[in-house]
Amino acid sequence: MVNWKVVHYLSYIAVLFFALEPSYIHPDEHFQSLEVLTHQLLNYSTNIPWEFDPASPSRSISLLYLVYGPLLWLNKHWLHFRPLALMYMARLQLVTTYFITVQIATSILCETKQEVSKTLFFIFTSYITWTYQSHTFSNSIETQVLLLTLCLIHLLRQSEKSKVKYPHYRVSLLMGALIAIVTSLVLIYFDTVLFQSDEYVITPLNNLIYNSQVENLARHGLHPRYTHILVNLPQIIGPAIIPFFFRNHYKASIPYLSIFSGLLFLSIVPHQELRFLTPLVPLICICIDFTNFETPRFVELIMTLWCIFNIALGIVMGSLHQRGVIESLDQLYKTGYHGSQVWWRTYSPPTWLLGNEDLTIATQVPPYEFGDLLIDLMGCEVDQLVSTLAQLQDTLLITPRSSLPLLESIDNEHLNLELVWSYKWHLDMDHFDISDLRTFHPGIDIYKVVYGI
Repeated sequence: MVNWKVVHYLSYIAVLFFALEPSYIHPDEHFQSLEVLTHQLLNYSTNIPWEFDPASPSRSISLLYLVYGPLLWLNKHWLHFRPLALMYMARLQLVTTYFITVQIATSILCETKQEVSKTLFFIFTSYITWTYQSHTFSNSIETQVLLLTLCLIHLLRQSEKSKVKYPHYRVSLLMGALIAIVTSLVLIYFDTVLFQSDEYVITPLNNLIYNSQVENLARHGLHPRYTHILVNLPQIIGPAIIPFFFRNHYKASIPYLSIFSGLLFLSIVPHQELRFLTPLVPLICICIDFTNFETPRFVELIMTLWCIFNIALGIVMGSLHQRGVIESLDQLYKTGYHGSQVWWRTYSPPTWLLGNEDLTIATQVPPYEFGDLLIDLMGCEVDQLVSTLAQLQDTLLITPRSSLPLLESIDNEHLNLELVWSYKWHLDMDHFDISDLRTFHPGIDIYKVVYGI
């Protein structure tokens, strides 16, 4: 028999372990947080995404100041950590506040101590907690806000059931509405100031307008409207999907209703990514129900499969996935590299990790003089890569080892690639080619490129 208490305690160590692993799950974990704020507060040269375009911003920069601003201020004036260490500090901050939020939420939303223990076990043995929740996604912050909001709703419902006079309940609703309005006005004011706009900046409205147009969503990828329910939900809870759906007695609870209202709302929009469901994970863990399972052996089987499922995905997403991108950036920072660098067939490099205040960032060679230059070629064809390298002198090429067959196919006697640094624990899952098994090889390489006779 497995000692599940020991597994539970070990899960807290797993949270810290994966928070301090340099995996790179999705570009938005950087480009909707520290890529933006380090430019504002540390004057780093970064690649500011379209969501923070002052012309029509669709994300609040005030919230970033509120969450990460104090840490960046401390780092600028006191701590002086290198960028990678700063990333880890931001993750540890999220883990700490999430731990506190979950403790508060479970004590309010769960009815018994046994339910609290069960919920905490599933939350902290979930790879979503280890990986997505500990990374600097906006969804990580949304999870904590959602939990606290549902706690307030639950407390209001409890006060109504406890036969408190109706006027008191009405006053609490008015107070809640007043606080929400004041908070919104404060955020609108600071967003307007920080974006230096001549008009009031209401980022949720801009976001709604943008996402209501399918042609805009098509730029980021369109998905069938069943993707969240049939694809993403099974990916986040794995074998726990059985006790979640089978004879569940939580169906009238606030967490359960919130899960399905959230799924319904998110499924309306035809752009559906797994990370959008991150805020639902702690609610799902509350609603996992084993009370109607008659055989303890089946419960033991589900929990064992749950642990295997999460350990496997935790290692893939929390440790290996696109890890070499972060390690390569840190290597360039530590060596103090200055010059041109070309990134090819990787996730977009979060340039804030270079800590460079004089970096030009582009997707092609700019038609003007530049100093330090970073070109992100993404997944372009080999011909475009060769054309780009031909316009540069003594540059670095950073590319995953899965690109080796394409590099060998380059027919140009004047292009010389010298391997100067290599890292083997990089998992590139976007360029597999069954016709050449070398594309399955993990790793990332940095080449010195010399183009000439």
